[in-house]
Amino acid sequence: MVFQKPFRELKTSAPLRGSDRRKLRDRVEAQYHALQPDRLVPEGIQSARFIASNGEHGILYTAGGQPLWFSLGRAGDPEAEDVLPTVYTLGKVPSFLPVIRTPDAVLPILMGGADLMVPGVHTPRDVLDPLSAGAIVSIRNTAVGRMVIRGSDIRPGRKGKAVRVLHVLGDALWEMGSKTDTAVVAEDDSEAPVEGGDALAQSVEAVSLADAAQEPSAQEQEERVLKPDEVDAFLRTALLHAIRSIPRNALPLSTSQFYSAHILPSRPLAATNAITPVDIKHSSFKSLTAFLKAAEKDGLLKLKGDSVTVLSTAHPEVAGLGKFRTVGEVDAKAKKRDADERAKEEQVKALEVVELWKPHGPSSGFFDDAGADTTATYTAVELRTVFNAYIVSKKLQNAHEPQYVDVPESSPLHSALDNKKEPVGEHCRRDEALRRLQDNMQSWHSIDGVVRKGALKPVNVTSKFRQGKRPVTLITNFEPYGLDADWLGEELRRICAGATSVNPLPGKSAGKEVLVQGKQIRAVQEFLLGRGVGKKWIETVDATEKK
Repeated sequence: MVFQKPFRELKTSAPLRGSDRRKLRDRVEAQYHALQPDRLVPEGIQSARFIASNGEHGILYTAGGQPLWFSLGRAGDPEAEDVLPTVYTLGKVPSFLPVIRTPDAVLPILMGGADLMVPGVHTPRDVLDPLSAGAIVSIRNTAVGRMVIRGSDIRPGRKGKAVRVLHVLGDALWEMGSKTDTAVVAEDDSEAPVEGGDALAQSVEAVSLADAAQEPSAQEQEERVLKPDEVDAFLRTALLHAIRSIPRNALPLSTSQFYSAHILPSRPLAATNAITPVDIKHSSFKSLTAFLKAAEKDGLLKLKGDSVTVLSTAHPEVAGLGKFRTVGEVDAKAKKRDADERAKEEQVKALEVVELWKPHGPSSGFFDDAGADTTATYTAVELRTVFNAYIVSKKLQNAHEPQYVDVPESSPLHSALDNKKEPVGEHCRRDEALRRLQDNMQSWHSIDGVVRKGALKPVNVTSKFRQGKRPVTLITNFEPYGLDADWLGEELRRICAGATSVNPLPGKSAGKEVLVQGKQIRAVQEFLLGRGVGKKWIETVDATEKK
Protein backbone atom coordinates (compact mmCIF):
# COMPACT_ATOMS: atom_id res chain seq x y z
CA MET A 1 0.00 0.00 0.00
CA VAL A 2 1.34 3.42 -0.97
CA PHE A 3 0.16 5.53 1.96
CA GLN A 4 0.36 3.09 4.86
CA LYS A 5 2.98 5.33 6.53
CA PRO A 6 3.39 9.14 6.50
CA PHE A 7 4.86 10.73 3.38
CA ARG A 8 8.62 10.61 3.12
CA GLU A 9 8.38 14.02 1.49
CA LEU A 10 5.48 16.35 0.68
CA LYS A 11 6.22 19.52 -1.24
CA THR A 12 4.40 22.77 -0.62
CA SER A 13 0.95 22.95 -2.22
CA ALA A 14 0.34 25.57 -4.91
CA PRO A 15 -2.97 26.55 -6.55
CA LEU A 16 -3.49 25.21 -10.08
CA ARG A 17 -3.70 27.82 -12.79
CA GLY A 18 -7.00 28.02 -14.61
CA SER A 19 -5.66 26.19 -17.66
CA ASP A 20 -4.12 23.42 -15.52
CA ARG A 21 -7.36 23.00 -13.61
CA ARG A 22 -9.27 22.63 -16.89
CA LYS A 23 -6.78 20.00 -18.05
CA LEU A 24 -7.24 18.06 -14.81
CA ARG A 25 -11.01 18.35 -15.10
CA ASP A 26 -10.87 17.08 -18.70
CA ARG A 27 -8.67 14.15 -17.61
CA VAL A 28 -11.17 13.21 -14.90
CA GLU A 29 -14.10 13.53 -17.29
CA ALA A 30 -12.40 11.47 -20.01
CA GLN A 31 -11.05 8.80 -17.66
CA TYR A 32 -14.19 8.25 -15.61
CA HIS A 33 -16.97 9.75 -17.76
CA ALA A 34 -17.82 11.76 -14.66
CA LEU A 35 -21.11 13.60 -14.71
CA GLN A 36 -20.03 16.34 -12.26
CA PRO A 37 -16.44 17.25 -13.22
CA ASP A 38 -16.64 20.76 -11.74
CA ARG A 39 -17.70 19.34 -8.39
CA LEU A 40 -14.90 16.78 -8.45
CA VAL A 41 -12.27 19.32 -9.57
CA PRO A 42 -13.42 22.52 -7.82
CA GLU A 43 -11.99 25.99 -8.24
CA GLY A 44 -9.06 26.68 -5.95
CA ILE A 45 -7.77 23.10 -6.17
CA GLN A 46 -4.07 22.82 -5.34
CA SER A 47 -1.30 20.41 -6.25
CA ALA A 48 1.82 19.18 -4.44
CA ARG A 49 4.47 16.68 -5.44
CA PHE A 50 5.24 13.92 -2.95
CA ILE A 51 7.37 10.88 -2.27
CA ALA A 52 5.45 8.18 -0.42
CA SER A 53 6.96 6.14 2.39
CA ASN A 54 7.58 3.26 -0.04
CA GLY A 55 9.53 5.57 -2.38
CA GLU A 56 6.81 6.07 -5.01
CA HIS A 57 6.65 9.55 -6.53
CA GLY A 58 3.40 11.27 -7.29
CA ILE A 59 1.22 14.37 -7.30
CA LEU A 60 -1.50 15.12 -4.75
CA TYR A 61 -4.50 17.37 -5.48
CA THR A 62 -6.32 18.98 -2.56
CA ALA A 63 -9.10 21.52 -2.01
CA GLY A 64 -9.60 23.23 1.34
CA GLY A 65 -7.09 20.81 2.87
CA GLN A 66 -9.13 17.79 1.71
CA PRO A 67 -7.21 15.31 -0.52
CA LEU A 68 -9.31 14.65 -3.65
CA TRP A 69 -7.04 13.10 -6.30
CA PHE A 70 -3.56 11.68 -6.71
CA SER A 71 -1.36 10.29 -9.44
CA LEU A 72 1.57 7.90 -9.10
CA GLY A 73 4.81 7.64 -11.06
CA ARG A 74 7.26 10.04 -12.65
CA ALA A 75 6.66 12.00 -15.82
CA GLY A 76 6.67 9.61 -18.74
CA ASP A 77 5.51 6.57 -16.77
CA PRO A 78 2.34 5.07 -18.30
CA GLU A 79 0.60 4.93 -14.89
CA ALA A 80 1.41 8.58 -14.22
CA GLU A 81 -1.21 9.54 -16.80
CA ASP A 82 -3.97 8.15 -14.58
CA VAL A 83 -5.46 10.34 -11.85
CA LEU A 84 -6.94 8.37 -8.97
CA PRO A 85 -9.69 9.45 -6.55
CA THR A 86 -9.37 9.38 -2.77
CA VAL A 87 -12.07 7.90 -0.55
CA TYR A 88 -13.22 11.49 0.08
CA THR A 89 -13.94 11.92 -3.63
CA LEU A 90 -15.76 8.58 -3.65
CA GLY A 91 -17.82 9.95 -0.78
CA LYS A 92 -18.92 12.87 -2.96
CA VAL A 93 -19.85 10.76 -6.01
CA PRO A 94 -19.84 7.10 -4.93
CA SER A 95 -20.80 5.51 -8.26
CA PHE A 96 -18.22 6.55 -10.86
CA LEU A 97 -15.73 3.71 -10.13
CA PRO A 98 -16.46 -0.02 -10.49
CA VAL A 99 -17.11 -1.33 -6.96
CA ILE A 100 -15.43 -4.56 -5.87
CA ARG A 101 -17.38 -6.17 -3.04
CA THR A 102 -15.76 -8.11 -0.23
CA PRO A 103 -16.91 -9.31 3.23
CA ASP A 104 -16.92 -6.92 6.21
CA ALA A 105 -14.28 -9.05 7.93
CA VAL A 106 -11.82 -8.31 5.11
CA LEU A 107 -11.95 -4.49 5.35
CA PRO A 108 -9.94 -4.13 8.60
CA ILE A 109 -7.20 -6.31 7.10
CA LEU A 110 -7.06 -4.12 3.99
CA MET A 111 -6.75 -1.13 6.30
CA GLY A 112 -3.78 -2.88 7.91
CA GLY A 113 -1.86 -2.75 4.62
CA ALA A 114 -2.87 -5.93 2.76
CA ASP A 115 -3.90 -6.40 -0.87
CA LEU A 116 -7.17 -8.07 -1.86
CA MET A 117 -6.87 -11.72 -2.92
CA VAL A 118 -9.06 -13.51 -5.46
CA PRO A 119 -11.07 -15.54 -2.88
CA GLY A 120 -12.10 -12.24 -1.24
CA VAL A 121 -13.77 -10.88 -4.39
CA HIS A 122 -17.57 -11.27 -4.04
CA THR A 123 -18.69 -9.22 -7.02
CA PRO A 124 -21.34 -9.83 -9.74
CA ARG A 125 -19.99 -11.03 -13.12
CA ASP A 126 -21.46 -8.04 -14.99
CA VAL A 127 -19.16 -5.80 -12.92
CA LEU A 128 -16.09 -8.07 -13.00
CA ASP A 129 -15.95 -9.30 -16.60
CA PRO A 130 -15.35 -5.92 -18.31
CA LEU A 131 -12.42 -5.07 -15.99
CA SER A 132 -8.95 -5.27 -17.51
CA ALA A 133 -5.67 -5.72 -15.63
CA GLY A 134 -4.60 -2.30 -14.37
CA ALA A 135 -8.16 -0.95 -14.20
CA ILE A 136 -8.81 1.42 -11.30
CA VAL A 137 -11.48 0.12 -8.93
CA SER A 138 -13.08 0.92 -5.59
CA ILE A 139 -13.31 -1.70 -2.87
CA ARG A 140 -16.65 -0.80 -1.32
CA ASN A 141 -15.54 2.88 -1.41
CA THR A 142 -13.21 2.04 1.48
CA ALA A 143 -10.14 1.55 -0.71
CA VAL A 144 -8.86 2.46 -4.16
CA GLY A 145 -6.66 0.09 -6.13
CA ARG A 146 -5.68 -1.43 -9.48
CA MET A 147 -6.74 -4.77 -10.82
CA VAL A 148 -3.79 -7.17 -10.92
CA ILE A 149 -5.55 -9.61 -13.25
CA ARG A 150 -8.51 -9.37 -15.63
CA GLY A 151 -11.90 -9.51 -13.98
CA SER A 152 -12.92 -12.37 -16.27
CA ASP A 153 -10.06 -14.47 -14.84
CA ILE A 154 -11.50 -14.31 -11.32
CA ARG A 155 -13.13 -17.71 -10.94
CA PRO A 156 -13.99 -20.03 -8.03
CA GLY A 157 -10.97 -21.98 -6.86
CA ARG A 158 -8.40 -19.52 -8.24
CA LYS A 159 -5.89 -18.05 -5.83
CA GLY A 160 -3.52 -15.11 -5.92
CA LYS A 161 -3.79 -11.34 -5.82
CA ALA A 162 -6.81 -9.64 -7.38
CA VAL A 163 -6.42 -5.96 -6.46
CA ARG A 164 -3.32 -4.03 -5.44
CA VAL A 165 -4.55 -1.58 -2.81
CA LEU A 166 -3.08 1.91 -3.27
CA HIS A 167 -5.11 3.97 -0.79
CA VAL A 168 -7.48 2.97 2.00
CA LEU A 169 -9.60 4.49 4.73
CA GLY A 170 -7.36 5.20 7.74
CA ASP A 171 -4.04 5.56 5.91
CA ALA A 172 -1.76 8.63 5.89
CA LEU A 173 -3.58 10.17 2.91
CA TRP A 174 -6.95 9.80 4.62
CA GLU A 175 -5.45 11.27 7.83
CA MET A 176 -4.74 14.52 5.95
CA GLY A 177 -8.44 15.15 5.42
CA SER A 178 -11.49 15.78 7.58
CA LYS A 179 -12.01 12.06 8.38
CA THR A 180 -15.67 12.50 7.39
CA ASP A 181 -17.61 12.56 4.10
CA THR A 182 -16.94 8.94 3.19
CA ALA A 183 -19.56 6.52 1.87
CA VAL A 184 -18.79 2.84 2.54
CA VAL A 185 -20.81 0.51 0.30
CA ALA A 186 -22.79 -2.05 2.28
CA GLU A 187 -21.77 -5.72 2.13
CA ASP A 188 -23.74 -7.75 -0.41
CA ASP A 189 -23.92 -11.42 0.49
CA SER A 190 -25.96 -12.41 -2.57
CA GLU A 191 -22.90 -13.18 -4.69
CA ALA A 192 -20.27 -15.83 -3.96
CA PRO A 193 -20.73 -16.25 -0.21
CA VAL A 194 -17.62 -17.05 1.81
CA GLU A 195 -17.24 -20.82 2.17
CA GLY A 196 -15.87 -21.38 5.64
CA GLY A 197 -12.89 -19.95 7.44
CA ASP A 198 -10.30 -21.13 4.86
CA ALA A 199 -11.83 -19.04 2.08
CA LEU A 200 -11.83 -15.95 4.23
CA ALA A 201 -8.25 -16.60 5.31
CA GLN A 202 -7.26 -16.59 1.63
CA SER A 203 -9.10 -13.32 0.95
CA VAL A 204 -6.19 -11.13 1.87
CA GLU A 205 -2.46 -11.22 1.76
CA ALA A 206 -1.04 -11.12 5.28
CA VAL A 207 1.20 -8.20 6.13
CA SER A 208 4.58 -9.45 7.33
CA LEU A 209 5.45 -7.95 10.68
CA ALA A 210 8.94 -9.35 10.34
CA ASP A 211 9.48 -7.31 7.15
CA ALA A 212 8.18 -4.18 8.86
CA ALA A 213 10.57 -4.69 11.76
CA GLN A 214 13.66 -5.09 9.57
CA GLU A 215 16.30 -2.38 9.57
CA PRO A 216 16.29 -0.30 6.35
CA SER A 217 18.77 -1.44 3.74
CA ALA A 218 21.90 0.52 2.85
CA GLN A 219 20.16 1.69 -0.32
CA GLU A 220 17.14 2.95 1.66
CA GLN A 221 19.46 4.69 4.12
CA GLU A 222 21.17 6.38 1.19
CA GLU A 223 17.82 7.55 -0.19
CA ARG A 224 17.19 9.34 3.08
CA VAL A 225 20.16 11.69 2.65
CA LEU A 226 18.44 14.97 1.80
CA LYS A 227 19.58 17.64 -0.60
CA PRO A 228 19.42 21.27 0.61
CA ASP A 229 16.34 21.98 -1.52
CA GLU A 230 14.60 18.96 0.05
CA VAL A 231 15.41 20.32 3.51
CA ASP A 232 14.00 23.66 2.28
CA ALA A 233 10.73 21.94 1.37
CA PHE A 234 10.39 20.37 4.83
CA LEU A 235 11.11 23.70 6.52
CA ARG A 236 8.64 25.49 4.26
CA THR A 237 5.92 23.01 5.21
CA ALA A 238 6.84 23.43 8.89
CA LEU A 239 6.64 27.21 8.51
CA LEU A 240 3.14 26.99 7.00
CA HIS A 241 2.00 24.72 9.84
CA ALA A 242 3.45 27.10 12.43
CA ILE A 243 1.68 30.09 10.83
CA ARG A 244 -1.60 28.17 10.92
CA SER A 245 -1.12 27.11 14.54
CA ILE A 246 0.13 30.20 16.39
CA PRO A 247 -2.62 32.34 18.01
CA ARG A 248 -2.56 36.03 17.13
CA ASN A 249 -2.16 37.15 20.73
CA ALA A 250 1.20 35.34 20.87
CA LEU A 251 2.76 37.98 18.61
CA PRO A 252 5.22 39.56 18.46
CA LEU A 253 7.69 36.68 18.76
CA SER A 254 11.45 36.84 18.57
CA THR A 255 12.71 35.15 15.40
CA SER A 256 14.76 32.68 17.44
CA GLN A 257 11.73 31.65 19.53
CA PHE A 258 9.55 31.46 16.42
CA TYR A 259 12.06 29.04 14.90
CA SER A 260 12.85 26.90 17.94
CA ALA A 261 9.43 26.80 19.61
CA HIS A 262 7.17 26.74 16.54
CA ILE A 263 8.88 25.94 13.21
CA LEU A 264 11.05 23.03 14.36
CA PRO A 265 8.18 21.29 16.23
CA SER A 266 5.99 21.75 13.11
CA ARG A 267 8.27 19.68 10.88
CA PRO A 268 6.47 16.69 9.31
CA LEU A 269 7.19 13.45 11.10
CA ALA A 270 8.61 12.13 7.82
CA ALA A 271 11.53 14.52 8.32
CA THR A 272 12.85 12.29 11.11
CA ASN A 273 13.29 9.39 8.66
CA ALA A 274 16.16 11.16 6.95
CA ILE A 275 19.81 10.94 7.91
CA THR A 276 20.20 14.64 7.13
CA PRO A 277 18.98 16.88 9.98
CA VAL A 278 16.10 19.05 8.81
CA ASP A 279 17.23 22.43 10.09
CA ILE A 280 18.44 25.79 8.81
CA LYS A 281 22.09 24.72 8.82
CA HIS A 282 21.41 21.95 6.28
CA SER A 283 19.10 24.06 4.07
CA SER A 284 20.11 26.20 1.13
CA PHE A 285 19.42 29.32 3.22
CA LYS A 286 22.11 28.60 5.84
CA SER A 287 20.75 31.33 8.13
CA LEU A 288 17.41 31.90 9.83
CA THR A 289 17.36 35.53 8.68
CA ALA A 290 17.61 34.53 5.01
CA PHE A 291 14.87 31.90 5.44
CA LEU A 292 12.46 34.35 7.10
CA LYS A 293 13.27 37.14 4.62
CA ALA A 294 12.30 34.79 1.79
CA ALA A 295 9.04 33.98 3.57
CA GLU A 296 8.39 37.70 4.06
CA LYS A 297 8.98 38.30 0.35
CA ASP A 298 6.35 35.62 -0.40
CA GLY A 299 3.83 37.40 1.83
CA LEU A 300 3.72 34.75 4.54
CA LEU A 301 4.81 37.00 7.41
CA LYS A 302 6.19 40.38 8.38
CA LEU A 303 9.37 41.11 10.29
CA LYS A 304 10.40 44.06 12.40
CA GLY A 305 13.97 43.88 13.56
CA ASP A 306 14.48 40.54 15.28
CA SER A 307 10.75 39.94 15.78
CA VAL A 308 7.94 38.35 13.80
CA THR A 309 5.03 40.79 13.98
CA VAL A 310 2.45 39.48 11.48
CA LEU A 311 1.54 35.98 10.25
CA SER A 312 -0.55 35.68 7.08
CA THR A 313 -2.97 32.92 8.01
CA ALA A 314 -5.13 33.70 4.94
CA HIS A 315 -2.24 33.09 2.53
CA PRO A 316 -3.21 30.46 -0.10
CA GLU A 317 -0.30 28.20 0.86
CA VAL A 318 -1.39 28.22 4.51
CA ALA A 319 -5.08 27.77 3.69
CA GLY A 320 -4.30 24.85 1.38
CA LEU A 321 -1.94 23.03 3.70
CA GLY A 322 -3.08 19.51 4.45
CA LYS A 323 -3.02 17.74 7.81
CA PHE A 324 -0.01 15.67 8.88
CA ARG A 325 1.67 14.44 12.04
CA THR A 326 4.40 16.70 13.29
CA VAL A 327 7.60 16.14 15.22
CA GLY A 328 6.19 18.34 18.00
CA GLU A 329 3.03 16.24 18.36
CA VAL A 330 5.04 13.05 18.71
CA ASP A 331 7.47 14.69 21.14
CA ALA A 332 4.57 16.11 23.15
CA LYS A 333 2.97 12.68 23.46
CA ALA A 334 6.27 11.18 24.55
CA LYS A 335 6.83 13.95 27.10
CA LYS A 336 3.30 13.57 28.43
CA ARG A 337 3.79 9.84 28.76
CA ASP A 338 7.07 10.40 30.62
CA ALA A 339 5.47 13.07 32.81
CA ASP A 340 2.55 10.80 33.64
CA GLU A 341 4.95 8.06 34.60
CA ARG A 342 6.98 10.42 36.77
CA ALA A 343 3.81 11.71 38.38
CA LYS A 344 2.74 8.18 39.24
CA GLU A 345 6.14 7.50 40.73
CA GLU A 346 6.31 10.69 42.74
CA GLN A 347 2.62 10.80 43.70
CA VAL A 348 2.98 14.46 44.65
CA LYS A 349 0.61 15.29 47.47
CA ALA A 350 -0.69 18.72 48.41
CA LEU A 351 1.43 20.64 50.86
CA GLU A 352 -0.19 20.80 54.29
CA VAL A 353 -0.23 24.53 55.01
CA VAL A 354 -1.57 25.69 58.38
CA GLU A 355 -1.83 29.24 59.67
CA LEU A 356 -0.89 29.59 63.35
CA TRP A 357 -1.07 32.30 66.03
CA LYS A 358 0.95 32.67 69.23
CA PRO A 359 0.05 34.78 72.34
CA HIS A 360 1.99 38.01 72.30
CA GLY A 361 1.83 41.32 74.16
CA PRO A 362 -1.70 42.26 75.36
CA SER A 363 -3.17 38.95 74.16
CA SER A 364 -0.98 36.97 76.60
CA GLY A 365 -3.13 38.15 79.55
CA PHE A 366 -6.25 36.70 77.91
CA PHE A 367 -4.65 33.23 77.53
CA ASP A 368 -3.30 33.38 81.08
CA ASP A 369 -6.79 34.28 82.37
CA ALA A 370 -8.25 31.43 80.25
CA GLY A 371 -5.80 28.92 81.73
CA ALA A 372 -4.27 28.24 78.31
CA ASP A 373 -0.59 27.87 77.41
CA THR A 374 0.89 31.29 76.61
CA THR A 375 3.92 29.80 74.82
CA ALA A 376 2.03 27.51 72.40
CA THR A 377 0.92 28.20 68.82
CA TYR A 378 -2.78 27.80 67.98
CA THR A 379 -4.66 26.92 64.79
CA ALA A 380 -7.86 28.81 63.93
CA VAL A 381 -9.96 25.90 65.26
CA GLU A 382 -7.98 25.69 68.51
CA LEU A 383 -8.20 29.44 68.96
CA ARG A 384 -11.97 29.39 68.55
CA THR A 385 -12.21 26.57 71.13
CA VAL A 386 -10.24 28.54 73.75
CA PHE A 387 -12.24 31.69 73.03
CA ASN A 388 -15.66 30.00 73.28
CA ALA A 389 -14.67 28.21 76.50
CA TYR A 390 -13.53 31.55 78.00
CA ILE A 391 -16.82 33.28 77.05
CA VAL A 392 -18.82 30.49 78.68
CA SER A 393 -16.70 30.33 81.86
CA LYS A 394 -16.77 34.13 82.31
CA LYS A 395 -20.48 34.38 81.33
CA LEU A 396 -19.75 37.00 78.68
CA GLN A 397 -22.33 35.95 76.10
CA ASN A 398 -24.64 38.90 75.46
CA ALA A 399 -28.07 38.27 76.99
CA HIS A 400 -29.97 39.91 74.11
CA GLU A 401 -27.82 39.06 71.08
CA PRO A 402 -26.19 35.56 71.29
CA GLN A 403 -23.88 36.34 68.36
CA TYR A 404 -22.36 39.16 70.44
CA VAL A 405 -20.08 38.93 73.49
CA ASP A 406 -19.70 41.44 76.31
CA VAL A 407 -16.28 43.05 76.62
CA PRO A 408 -15.83 44.55 80.12
CA GLU A 409 -13.41 47.48 79.93
CA SER A 410 -11.12 46.26 82.72
CA SER A 411 -11.02 42.61 81.61
CA PRO A 412 -8.08 40.75 79.95
CA LEU A 413 -10.45 40.19 77.01
CA HIS A 414 -10.71 43.94 76.46
CA SER A 415 -6.90 44.26 76.39
CA ALA A 416 -6.66 41.33 73.94
CA LEU A 417 -9.20 42.83 71.50
CA ASP A 418 -8.44 46.54 71.74
CA ASN A 419 -6.09 48.52 69.52
CA LYS A 420 -5.48 52.20 68.92
CA LYS A 421 -6.80 52.28 65.37
CA GLU A 422 -9.98 50.33 66.21
CA PRO A 423 -10.96 50.72 69.84
CA VAL A 424 -13.24 47.90 70.97
CA GLY A 425 -16.65 48.74 72.41
CA GLU A 426 -18.64 47.17 75.25
CA HIS A 427 -20.04 44.55 72.89
CA CYS A 428 -18.48 42.78 69.91
CA ARG A 429 -19.60 40.13 67.40
CA ARG A 430 -17.95 36.75 67.98
CA ASP A 431 -16.31 36.58 64.51
CA GLU A 432 -15.08 40.16 64.85
CA ALA A 433 -13.71 39.41 68.35
CA LEU A 434 -11.77 36.40 66.98
CA ARG A 435 -10.32 38.51 64.15
CA ARG A 436 -9.22 41.17 66.65
CA LEU A 437 -7.66 38.51 68.86
CA GLN A 438 -5.67 37.10 65.91
CA ASP A 439 -4.51 40.60 64.95
CA ASN A 440 -3.08 41.10 68.45
CA MET A 441 -1.22 37.78 68.38
CA GLN A 442 2.04 36.85 66.66
CA SER A 443 1.64 35.18 63.23
CA TRP A 444 3.25 31.81 62.63
CA HIS A 445 2.69 29.09 60.04
CA SER A 446 3.39 25.44 59.40
CA ILE A 447 4.20 23.69 56.07
CA ASP A 448 4.15 19.90 56.20
CA GLY A 449 4.65 20.01 59.97
CA VAL A 450 7.58 22.44 59.91
CA VAL A 451 6.64 25.44 62.09
CA ARG A 452 8.07 28.86 61.22
CA LYS A 453 7.62 32.33 62.61
CA GLY A 454 5.79 34.96 60.55
CA ALA A 455 2.67 35.15 58.39
CA LEU A 456 2.74 32.98 55.27
CA LYS A 457 2.46 34.96 52.04
CA PRO A 458 1.26 33.42 48.78
CA VAL A 459 3.50 32.75 45.78
CA ASN A 460 3.21 35.83 43.55
CA VAL A 461 2.88 35.23 39.79
CA THR A 462 2.76 38.44 37.73
CA SER A 463 2.75 39.02 33.95
CA LYS A 464 3.87 42.45 32.76
CA PHE A 465 5.51 44.18 29.82
CA ARG A 466 9.24 44.80 29.81
CA GLN A 467 11.33 46.60 27.24
CA GLY A 468 8.35 47.99 25.44
CA LYS A 469 5.80 45.36 24.47
CA ARG A 470 7.64 42.17 25.39
CA PRO A 471 5.59 40.22 27.99
CA VAL A 472 7.32 38.38 30.81
CA THR A 473 6.08 36.45 33.85
CA LEU A 474 7.70 36.96 37.26
CA ILE A 475 7.48 34.48 40.15
CA THR A 476 8.42 35.50 43.71
CA ASN A 477 7.97 34.30 47.31
CA PHE A 478 8.18 30.62 46.37
CA GLU A 479 11.00 29.76 48.82
CA PRO A 480 8.72 29.14 51.86
CA TYR A 481 7.05 26.35 49.88
CA GLY A 482 10.29 24.40 49.52
CA LEU A 483 11.00 25.45 45.92
CA ASP A 484 14.59 26.22 44.89
CA ALA A 485 15.01 29.20 42.54
CA ASP A 486 17.44 27.57 40.09
CA TRP A 487 15.42 24.35 39.96
CA LEU A 488 12.19 26.30 39.45
CA GLY A 489 13.74 28.32 36.63
CA GLU A 490 14.94 25.19 34.85
CA GLU A 491 11.57 23.42 35.20
CA LEU A 492 9.65 26.43 33.88
CA ARG A 493 12.09 26.81 30.98
CA ARG A 494 11.26 23.24 29.97
CA ILE A 495 7.51 23.52 30.53
CA CYS A 496 7.00 26.97 28.97
CA ALA A 497 9.49 26.42 26.13
CA GLY A 498 10.91 29.88 26.73
CA ALA A 499 13.96 31.54 28.21
CA THR A 500 14.13 31.92 32.01
CA SER A 501 16.42 33.77 34.40
CA VAL A 502 16.92 33.91 38.18
CA ASN A 503 17.76 37.20 39.90
CA PRO A 504 18.03 38.31 43.56
CA LEU A 505 15.39 40.73 44.83
CA PRO A 506 16.42 43.98 46.56
CA GLY A 507 17.07 43.50 50.27
CA LYS A 508 19.20 41.12 52.31
CA SER A 509 16.54 38.46 52.85
CA ALA A 510 14.06 39.31 50.10
CA GLY A 511 14.61 36.04 48.22
CA LYS A 512 14.87 35.60 44.46
CA GLU A 513 12.78 36.26 41.39
CA VAL A 514 12.31 33.80 38.51
CA LEU A 515 11.55 35.41 35.13
CA VAL A 516 9.93 33.48 32.24
CA GLN A 517 9.55 34.94 28.76
CA GLY A 518 5.93 35.40 27.63
CA LYS A 519 2.54 35.39 29.36
CA GLN A 520 2.81 32.18 31.35
CA ILE A 521 0.48 32.71 34.33
CA ARG A 522 -1.64 29.66 33.61
CA ALA A 523 1.34 27.37 32.98
CA VAL A 524 3.07 28.53 36.18
CA GLN A 525 -0.13 28.16 38.22
CA GLU A 526 -0.69 24.62 36.95
CA PHE A 527 2.92 23.76 37.73
CA LEU A 528 2.63 25.08 41.30
CA LEU A 529 -0.63 23.21 41.83
CA GLY A 530 1.11 20.08 40.59
CA ARG A 531 3.83 20.61 43.19
CA GLY A 532 1.25 20.69 45.98
CA VAL A 533 0.88 24.46 46.45
CA GLY A 534 -2.81 25.10 47.12
CA LYS A 535 -4.75 27.56 44.95
CA LYS A 536 -5.30 29.76 48.02
CA TRP A 537 -1.54 30.27 48.21
CA ILE A 538 -1.03 31.36 44.59
CA GLU A 539 -1.64 35.04 43.83
CA THR A 540 -1.80 35.96 40.13
CA VAL A 541 -1.71 39.42 38.56
CA ASP A 542 -1.93 40.07 34.81
CA ALA A 543 -0.60 43.59 34.29
CA THR A 544 -0.65 43.15 30.50
CA GLU A 545 -4.44 43.35 30.29
CA LYS A 546 -5.89 46.70 29.28
CA LYS A 547 -7.87 48.35 32.06
